[in-house]
Amino acid sequence: MTDRPIPMSPQPDAELGHALERFDPPALDAGFWQTLTDRLAAEPDVAAPSERRRRPWRRLAAIAAAAAIVAVLVLWFGLPGVDEVKVPGSDQGPVVVGPEPATAAEVVAELERALMTVHNVQGTLIERSLVIEPDAAKGGNLDGVDVPPGTYHEWLYETVIRADGSFRRELTVERWTVGEDGHGGGDFPRGSFGTGTEAYDSGQGVWRLYSPEYSFEGEWGAEQAMETRGVAAGPPDWYIGVEFGHGAVARAARHLATGTVEGVVYDGRPAWVVSTPIPSEEGRGNTGLNATCDRPIDRIAVTVDEETGYPVRIREYAHGVVHYEVRLEGVKIDEPIPADTFTLDRSEGWPESEDLGYRKCTLGELGEKIGRDPRLPFWLPDGYEVGRVTYAADTGNQNEPSLHGEDAAVVRYERGFGSITVTVRRAAKPRYSAVNDPFAGVGNYWPDDAPPPDLRPIEKGSYAGSTARVVTSQVVVPHLWLVDGDTMVTVAGDLTERELLRIVESM
Repeated sequence: MTDRPIPMSPQPDAELGHALERFDPPALDAGFWQTLTDRLAAEPDVAAPSERRRRPWRRLAAIAAAAAIVAVLVLWFGLPGVDEVKVPGSDQGPVVVGPEPATAAEVVAELERALMTVHNVQGTLIERSLVIEPDAAKGGNLDGVDVPPGTYHEWLYETVIRADGSFRRELTVERWTVGEDGHGGGDFPRGSFGTGTEAYDSGQGVWRLYSPEYSFEGEWGAEQAMETRGVAAGPPDWYIGVEFGHGAVARAARHLATGTVEGVVYDGRPAWVVSTPIPSEEGRGNTGLNATCDRPIDRIAVTVDEETGYPVRIREYAHGVVHYEVRLEGVKIDEPIPADTFTLDRSEGWPESEDLGYRKCTLGELGEKIGRDPRLPFWLPDGYEVGRVTYAADTGNQNEPSLHGEDAAVVRYERGFGSITVTVRRAAKPRYSAVNDPFAGVGNYWPDDAPPPDLRPIEKGSYAGSTARVVTSQVVVPHLWLVDGDTMVTVAGDLTERELLRIVESM
């Protein structure tokens, strides 16, 4: 009988370490060690010269080593229930990533722990959106390029993300690809192509974008240099969805805990894929950063790195087809980053510049800055702490009319990559603000068939007797808003409806 070869892995030490960590050997008899000691003591001690005598501890070590070898062989060559996966792009044998997959609840717990404790992430971010269904009758012409059914629009960014919302990303590739894996027909060069770097410094409240060349609707521009100052601490007054969909993952985790788990190798490392159906009322639009599909999303799959517990890929499906994907490759977690990472400088200045009017202050100064008690919440989910605090005397420069007002207070609470933003202002047009969602322009995608906000009575706190409008679908960040007299309050974050209401009722 020919011995079965031990399969190779991109990272054999890591694979073996993970396998041994989860190996569950049978328990030894209660008297095993005493029996072993008695037998060793009974053996004659004159069979070999003194320099070659084996001490009992050496025998014990040899036995332990033998047991470890047996365990390794069992893990590599398999037992019923052992989870094995193939290394993508290789002809080698299966790679063991554990005696059995972790449960979905265990994976979600690791994911949530990582999102709560990680401070910064670096890597290549790839974002893909389906633009022509694979079962479409014919292809199309996109930016002057003829593309077939199953075409995706793909962007590659070199990205650094910090838990306080700061980020830097450089667009390196923009292209059309075909097929779910991006190789089902080759790449189609994009007719309009541009590169650029975008950076946001949360601490300074400054966002900047520079592109040496860009295009918009097929028209080329030689250069683009934009700056926005005086940015509010969070939504709805300011929001850019580049945090790798962390909020989307956190919200999806409520469903993932009852999903299915598959062991895989992702980017050369052992990982779990947790997938679950998405309730129809939450599948409208998307959970990530962008969407172009007309079909409701019906399933989501999140890939989680085993060693770190960090989510490295999100896939959204409609009728079995990936409609949207965002993933990270070459991930580095909590490694040092230069102090100026989130500052984008340009010696010629910024020809396109605007100031949204928000200024940073401490929580203790906030009441004095806006001229009244901001009535902030007394209750938040465990672990959240005050992050950035901003105020503005006038919010009339906002694009969303329902946000127009005076003496606005915006407080961002943070827990790792999780965030909750609470805003309070005097609404310029209370009746308008009461019925028009101030978050309508926040997301990149707001379908016409999005469900209307749910109306919920506020029963406790300063705003008892008023009615809040609540949106918890996956279309935009979950949020709530209400108008009491001329006071408008919003709460936004990775929250359930009950949590949104409880925060307001604690104000």
